[in-house]
Amino acid sequence: MKELGIKLPVPPEPFGTYVEAVQTGNLLFLSGMLPTEGHGAKFIGRIGAELDVEAGRAAARLAVLNGLAVARQHLGTLDKVKRIVRLGVFVATSGNVRDQPKVADGASELLQDIFGKDKNPSRLVYGVASLPLGVPVELELILRYPRNAARWNENRLTAKLGIDDPVIQGPLGGLSSQKLTAAVSNFGALGSFGAHGLAPEAIKDVIGEIRSLTSKPFAMNCGSRWKTKVPEHRTKNAFQ
Repeated sequence: MKELGIKLPVPPEPFGTYVEAVQTGNLLFLSGMLPTEGHGAKFIGRIGAELDVEAGRAAARLAVLNGLAVARQHLGTLDKVKRIVRLGVFVATSGNVRDQPKVADGASELLQDIFGKDKNPSRLVYGVASLPLGVPVELELILRYPRNAARWNENRLTAKLGIDDPVIQGPLGGLSSQKLTAAVSNFGALGSFGAHGLAPEAIKDVIGEIRSLTSKPFAMNCGSRWKTKVPEHRTKNAFQ
């Protein structure tokens, strides 16, 4: 993507009660990706009414970038993606518009530029009356990434912790960071943060920041060297 001058946006946050990505087996299913920026719609309208085909293509490209940002956040890197399995494109149109495939090509062409022609997906294109937030395009993406055929990395530890590989980051106090912890978890291991000596309120802030960077499990090493007893109400309030 560097060679193409493409920079992924900040991964979008859900607009309702759902998650942006679900991983099962060696497939990653993304929720409907919209052409949004900063938790708001950048394109509003229907193709053939308020917007033309070129605007629809631009909206489709932005939706793809949002989807890839979510995939990178979940997998840790897009280098793991071995195939775009399916691309579904919903296009809001008015009247007798029949250019839905041209709008969908805005998404397909960008994916081909990034991943190559050999990873082109199957595609479904739908013309609909309206879409969430009034946007002209919504995308469905299913990605495939490799899994070790011998399944060496699956055992009771990975099942118990909900991780892909039996690797746990050493939570070294002073050397841990929120970004490092999230990155380790995103790669499928168990990221760990060394919270030695931090007050409960500070630990709560760290947990919140890590959660904003990963949806995967992570650990907090909360060893304490306090000499004075912390009031019970402070610890309870901090973790409620």
